[in-house]
Amino acid sequence: MRKVKETNEAELFIEDDILFMRAKQDADFDLEATIELVGVRKEIKSDKKMKVLLDTRKMFHISKESREYGAKKEVSGLSSAMAILAGKSLAAILVGNFFIRFNKPVTPTKIFKREEKALEWLATFD
Repeated sequence: MRKVKETNEAELFIEDDILFMRAKQDADFDLEATIELVGVRKEIKSDKKMKVLLDTRKMFHISKESREYGAKKEVSGLSSAMAILAGKSLAAILVGNFFIRFNKPVTPTKIFKREEKALEWLATFD
């Protein structure tokens, strides 16, 4: 049985050495919510780098400040690789690509429509 931790906006759990962070329905990630998410992530695995699957399919909004914070070296550097699961939402894909191109996280980060493809990509990292 996997141990699930929650914030107001997401559920976090580890499975097969991957940290899953799944946004809850209509999650609104302002800076405070993102800081809380990172804090819970640190509780789960301290400062150990992990592969991360960030599932944004149910997310409603993420603020500019939240994206900037998430790209900081001390935050994105907690991951060895991050797959962003956007599903078929054009808005989520655009926001994810904007995050990668303009906020420039320090860890390899890629957008996916399908979870299987995201997990295959994450498997290529140690």
